[in-house]
Amino acid sequence: MEVIINMFNWLANIVGFFLIILMMLLAIGIAYYKRRSKILFAIAVYFCWPILFILPLIPPKMVKLPAHIRSLETFKRKNPIISSIMALSAIVAKADGNISKEEVSRIRHFVISNFNISSEELNSYSDVFEYGKNNPDDYIYFSTVILDYYGSLRRTGILALFISICIDENGNLNQATDNQLREIAKVMHIWDYEYESLKSMFTNNASQHVPPQNLEKKYAKVLGVNEDADINEIKKAYRKLVKEYHPDKFADGSLPPEHAEFAKQKIIEINEAYEYFKKIKN
Repeated sequence: MEVIINMFNWLANIVGFFLIILMMLLAIGIAYYKRRSKILFAIAVYFCWPILFILPLIPPKMVKLPAHIRSLETFKRKNPIISSIMALSAIVAKADGNISKEEVSRIRHFVISNFNISSEELNSYSDVFEYGKNNPDDYIYFSTVILDYYGSLRRTGILALFISICIDENGNLNQATDNQLREIAKVMHIWDYEYESLKSMFTNNASQHVPPQNLEKKYAKVLGVNEDADINEIKKAYRKLVKEYHPDKFADGSLPPEHAEFAKQKIIEINEAYEYFKKIKN
């Protein structure tokens, strides 16, 4: 009888352990959706699992510009996301010294179509655009807002917008603008290889040749692994990235063309990298 009781207790402990793990994973998912601390949510559920039922009631974390910027009259009563995109657009468009009507038109089209606001409402952000033109060093603050609010796919889509704004009629990007875009990409946690991939979609450098000796380094960056990673680690990274950039995420047309095109190119790169490592590792 004692053996049966001990076995029952052992099974109960195992089931309890997996239930706690499951609830912690759910808490992490809720935290991700609400842009809250994943670690804090998971720890709270670990020590007091009923908290899991309260977490969905917690409002999403509000994304804000730094106090010294949002206190300016220019940014009062303005959406911080739209403000950040407008200011960054002005910063990258002005990097080459001037802003064309075509660049302004692209910016307006992107914001109106993605934020479902009227042209009249967008006009109220003209002073934000002017602020960006005159304060290029503040790109860090605006880029951080984009980083805090959006996931990686949407961040790369927004960077694609900035690149498309700056490309001239010959498909070229001047050095000053390229430097500014790289700095913005860095703050938004977009890797150099991702930036180059995006840029190649719009410039004349789409078919850059990579020497064979550099392929391993290139594809390791694509998968986010070390060059000496074993095949199991590579498979794990591959599956994670395929899930993140899977075509189903933009099949419903909810993402703008810049996001969808980048995701499509990204999947191609990911598959190329995986096939390359399968050959050399096996």
